[in-house]
Amino acid sequence: MIDPVVLDLSIVLILTKGIMARWGVLRGHSHILLNVVLLIIVIHLAFMITGIIITGTELTGYLTIII
Repeated sequence: MIDPVVLDLSIVLILTKGIMARWGVLRGHSHILLNVVLLIIVIHLAFMITGIIITGTELTGYLTIII
């Protein structure tokens, strides 16, 4: 079974690479975009870990990031 966190991160990274490839050609500010995406990933993981600690599931973390 695949760990949901690993799956989630791989999806985020694949999307990030696609966006950076597109924006990097158009804008030339890919380093700024990369920092923003890294920040989002860190916040996302923090919410997930918080959700796991509070309820024992990842559901709270996802709900928190959506709200």
